[in-house]
Amino acid sequence: MSYIAPKRLLFILISCLFSLNCFAQDSTIVKTTKYIFKTHLPGYILGRYEAALEVSKWKKISFQFSGGLIKRSETGNSNSRPYELYRNGYTGLLQIKFYAKDQSLMGTYVSPFIGLSKVQAEFIDNSCNYNSLTTDTNLSHSRLETTINLGFLIGHQLIHKNGFTVDLFAGPQVFDNTTSDVSYNVEELNASSPNDGKVTIGNQLFTNYFRPLNIENEKSILSFRVGVSIGYTF
Repeated sequence: MSYIAPKRLLFILISCLFSLNCFAQDSTIVKTTKYIFKTHLPGYILGRYEAALEVSKWKKISFQFSGGLIKRSETGNSNSRPYELYRNGYTGLLQIKFYAKDQSLMGTYVSPFIGLSKVQAEFIDNSCNYNSLTTDTNLSHSRLETTINLGFLIGHQLIHKNGFTVDLFAGPQVFDNTTSDVSYNVEELNASSPNDGKVTIGNQLFTNYFRPLNIENEKSILSFRVGVSIGYTF
């Protein structure tokens, strides 16, 4: 998971924790509630616009289906090479929630999850004029990133007597695998590097010049997921 704007995220979570005292939970509402529609607030900071539907299935178990769009752009400078990066795609997440109380949808829960996202990224290397390209300078390219992640969350969901909900959660992603299919604007850069037959010339140069930006396939054994969702019952 991208680690961006941690101070903003922490502020949102602390604000929600303080607001929990204002929630007057009503078990009658919970017993008659079968669905909760919600949105994941910190995602807007990260350029992820997601919505979710939680469905009460059995007494202590519910299913939650999340999906949304990824749309983000950034500009930066690496080793005196300015660049632009545009990312567009979609994401989906399936959770099974096991609640500690005798009824689903309210209270503390544990939730394993599996997620999938596909993102089309466009990288523009602004360090040289496009009309004077050489195969070892301009590293502009497009790439398709596919990510699969697995993990589990520990959360707590509250339902206000008027039907509004707050869902706070955090937990580890025990598996996070990203594969990248890269195509450089300069065709010669797509050839295999003589130094490493598994890496293209472009990827090798990109790693040298834009080291903070990952472009290779990546596996993460352990990362962390945290957030807060606001919703409404029906």
